[in-house]
Amino acid sequence: MITVKKILASNKRMLVIALAVAFALTLGAGTAWAYYTDSVRSDGAVPVAAPPTTDITEEMDGNSKLVTITNTGEISTLVRVKVFCAANNAAVAFSTPTSPARWLATDEAAGDDESGWLYYNAVLAPGESTDVLRIDVTPLDGAADEFDVVVVQQCASKVISREMPLVGQFGEREVTVQGTEVASLFVGN
Repeated sequence: MITVKKILASNKRMLVIALAVAFALTLGAGTAWAYYTDSVRSDGAVPVAAPPTTDITEEMDGNSKLVTITNTGEISTLVRVKVFCAANNAAVAFSTPTSPARWLATDEAAGDDESGWLYYNAVLAPGESTDVLRIDVTPLDGAADEFDVVVVQQCASKVISREMPLVGQFGEREVTVQGTEVASLFVGN
């Protein structure tokens, strides 16, 4: 039979458990409040280099595009370009008015991601521009009346070596340019 004494004892146990839980939560709340209200102030400066930036200039000369890339950033960089157009509309050829030519084509065996890129064989200091790259466009028979020839350029996020051979990193791809050829293309860490 349940007596009043048993009910009171049971309620006392529940009260003790509730007080213990409330006490534990109070202790934890103090630490959590300190975590959210604490602050630290540091003095000094750490130099951070801005990422490289470049600007492309395209001028038309008949059916040709004259392309130059200028380093508009604050750090030296390597650059590369790729030309896109519909294969059934036009054929493109590259030439440079200066000698020796500083624009180097990648080997078709470089792989789908790398074939077709032209690398500039010099590090561009801030404010410097590439030699002119002439892109001669020859419309094919049956080509559309109007079509686009798109030039895409990229600058190296990291110039590993400014000496010969030049080494730069485009995303995950590390590129070595030596003399008059792209010496190696490989994915680095």
